Amino acid sequence: VVRQSGPGGGRLWIKRRGRLRAEPVGGNVLGYPAFSADGRWLSFVDDGRLKKVQPGETGATTVADR
Repeated sequence: VVRQSGPGGGRLWIKRRGRLRAEPVGGNVLGYPAFSADGRWLSFVDDGRLKKVQPGETGATTVADR
């Protein structure tokens, strides 16, 4: 997982083993990425909200709000 900073926030990218290109994860992400213990979920903070997404999916689910 790599975090790329840019105007309006940042974005997380994940590069899967055996693939040449990285894929974006979720939407704009501010930081603190972490994988779940089983590796199925990636959590991150976006606009003060804790969110989770399965790598390869585009829609993130809000887990906790401010």
